[in-house]
Amino acid sequence: MSRTKHLLVIGILVVALAVVILVLSGVIPQITAFILASLLVYRYSMLFGVIFISAIIVPIPANTVLLAIGSFVAQGYFDFAKVVMVSLVANVLGDTVGYFITYLFGHPVARKLRFREHTFFNRLKRYVKSHPISTVFLTRFVTSLGSIVNFMAGLAPIPFSTFIVYDVIGNLINLLFFLYVGVLVGNYWERFSDIFSWAGGILGAGIVLVVLIKVFKKVE
Repeated sequence: MSRTKHLLVIGILVVALAVVILVLSGVIPQITAFILASLLVYRYSMLFGVIFISAIIVPIPANTVLLAIGSFVAQGYFDFAKVVMVSLVANVLGDTVGYFITYLFGHPVARKLRFREHTFFNRLKRYVKSHPISTVFLTRFVTSLGSIVNFMAGLAPIPFSTFIVYDVIGNLINLLFFLYVGVLVGNYWERFSDIFSWAGGILGAGIVLVVLIKVFKKVE
């Protein structure tokens, strides 16, 4: 596939992703409000479910939820240690499910769709496999991008022992950060939510841009 076709495919994917984000932007605030209300009723079971499904690929703003949970911890509704344990286990399990979906079933699908015939696809797999820090670790701080990388990690594949180490460390740092910020700011957590959402988007865009530039250089 030529460079022009590569750029065209990526452009279409970016536009499609932008459309999805715009559509979800009107729905996510309602979903978040429902989740936060349910957390006060169902507590740790709801927390586990939300973090778990968001780790797979469902568009739930997990970091916003963690920020709010930190505020709830400060108010005495949740125990900090239990929140850390439940969130970490749920996140790692969700990431592991994403990893093994493509580890077990990704290659037959890729062969059927003829992805393996494309130099760009093969180079992207090799990059993900050889750069676990920039792919697995850093994307733990960008929920939606992390879910996509879980699938790529299973498809590459990154050795599971390597994947799980960077996954656990990255998730632990991420959730501790957002929980501590939530505890510190208390009822003002919503004021910081948009800031962190923009920061996460910029970080995610930066990671994608760097990876694509490096992969394109190798393809050429």
